[in-house]
Amino acid sequence: MATTKKPAVKTAKAVKETKEVKTTAVKEVAAAPTTKAEVAPAVKEEAAPKKRACKKAPATKATITVQYQGRDYTDAELIEACKADYAANGFDDAVETLDIYVQPENGVAYYAVNGFGGDKKIDL
Repeated sequence: MATTKKPAVKTAKAVKETKEVKTTAVKEVAAAPTTKAEVAPAVKEEAAPKKRACKKAPATKATITVQYQGRDYTDAELIEACKADYAANGFDDAVETLDIYVQPENGVAYYAVNGFGGDKKIDL
């Protein structure tokens, strides 16, 4: 029986060629630009989508009117009457909060200024 041997030269050439290919690939990567200035022209930036401005809703203007037995009282009238009564009673504190409790069946409105009420009332 005869055995055939492959020549060692062919095997060495294949290994040598493989090494050459790897070396070339590494050289190409090393030649790539590394600074931001060199990279920037190649990268195309996309424009950010424009934001649409939201339309603001117009300010709501509301009026409250209490009607009872042919009488009408608006919220502005009640507020001014309570403030005037508060000042007429000798209070000079700034009115930060004003709570009004209307009892039209009794013809009065009770109020509290800055959280303090007591017997403060106005006749309607």
